[in-house]
Amino acid sequence: MKRSLKAVAVQGLVLAFLVTMVGAALAAGEETTAPGAPDQPTLEPGDGANASSGADAVVPAKHRVRQRIKNKGEEFRVRLEERLGAEFEGENEEGEFEDENEDEAEFEGENEEQAREAPKGLSNRIARLEAEVVKNPGDAKLLWKLAVAYRAAGEYDKAISVLKELQQLSTDGAKVAVALALCLRAKGDAEAALTELEQLGTTVPGAVYAYRAILKEELGELEGAVGDMEDAVSTSPDEKDLYEKLGELYEKAGKREGVKVFIRGKKMTFDVQPVIMQGRTMVPVRAIAEALGAQVEWDEDTRTVVVLKGDKAVLVPVGSPQARVNGAEVALDVPAVIVGNRTLIPLRFVSESLGAFVDWFETGQVVVIN
Repeated sequence: MKRSLKAVAVQGLVLAFLVTMVGAALAAGEETTAPGAPDQPTLEPGDGANASSGADAVVPAKHRVRQRIKNKGEEFRVRLEERLGAEFEGENEEGEFEDENEDEAEFEGENEEQAREAPKGLSNRIARLEAEVVKNPGDAKLLWKLAVAYRAAGEYDKAISVLKELQQLSTDGAKVAVALALCLRAKGDAEAALTELEQLGTTVPGAVYAYRAILKEELGELEGAVGDMEDAVSTSPDEKDLYEKLGELYEKAGKREGVKVFIRGKKMTFDVQPVIMQGRTMVPVRAIAEALGAQVEWDEDTRTVVVLKGDKAVLVPVGSPQARVNGAEVALDVPAVIVGNRTLIPLRFVSESLGAFVDWFETGQVVVIN
């Protein structure tokens, strides 16, 4: 009997130990699979989550694309596409279809709850527009609204078909061409998208130039991409992200070396090229100052450059670590030097002394003065 009791006690201890170990293992398993755990990917709508719902087919395109952004270059492209869509697609015109404003707000919004509600609202909008088009075939305004709705839903083939019909109706060529390019690019046909945009000629907004550059980059036409992006910054000189992208294109096209200076979007040319000395960009003073609306004089006796603009007078003696702005002494990081019969002075100093703002983009060595 004692031996039996002892055996039962031992078995009980073993069972208790096993239960404890199994419980600990289960708890550890729950922790490693908890939402947000470092090693566990979190599925987002459109990436496999709720795949059986069928809703992804009508989730607005902008939400699906954002979920797949992988790098900085792609982020720039998506922002550009959204901007083009906003500029050329616009909102409901003249208050028409006011009952659909709520639907449109749902699928244009950034809120997650709005995004979840978007499929129903967008589907309803498409159905209503399709019915209206049946009643009013050839109505360019209705067809445009339907094309915009199809694109928002990611139904690119349908959008392209409607846009081709609009082209035959001789409606706003630029608006239709941009929308076609966006749809064609979304389908993976960058070449056809570029063809649509190149038919617009050269008097287009900066965003169109920039998108043409993006398409050419995808097609490996880097020289053309650089040219279009230079046109983009010339048309939209205050948009810093365009200069940043231009610098990336310079590097891809093998134009890494050499400082490129843009004043109000215009690329400067110099008979003596800018150089970097002791970490400072040195530029021919006359070219920069005159582009900023200043006058430049040379005092041979004192070997001093005199820059005049309005009530400002900037004196820069060659070789001196000091300059004067309206009589006040200012220290220079690098003294002015003469190279090839041209006086080079620190670009930031002369630009900011004349009231301009300077930005430097290391990639591509791009200097922007506005």
